[in-house]
Amino acid sequence: MDVGEWFRWVSAFVLGAFSPVAVELTRHRVERKQRRQDRSDDFQRETLLNLQDASATLARLVAQTHMLIQADQPISDQHAELQRIASLEVSKFGVRIYDDDVRQSVTRFQNVVSRISLVPYDANHETLKT
Repeated sequence: MDVGEWFRWVSAFVLGAFSPVAVELTRHRVERKQRRQDRSDDFQRETLLNLQDASATLARLVAQTHMLIQADQPISDQHAELQRIASLEVSKFGVRIYDDDVRQSVTRFQNVVSRISLVPYDANHETLKT
């Protein structure tokens, strides 16, 4: 048996012996990566749902604030605090989103609701004062 043939036999034996180990390690690595991706997807899904709820709450509170401003009625401290908390919730969930476009949309939404709730209503011209 020459050296070349001996090397082929030894290589085949070594590869045959360690092949199941390599396959198992690769399978384990792929499964671990998939579990990590699944956890990340679950986190994003839950964050998006929480962001949706917080945005709806904030929009409702801002609409109520706007109606109070139109009616020249005072805004209660409790209402202002609820709106502040809702705004913080939107911010908290917004920064957890991976997608840049969604984060930018959240920022635009927050800017719009801030302007609506802070800008007084002009009853004579039926527009927001800017």
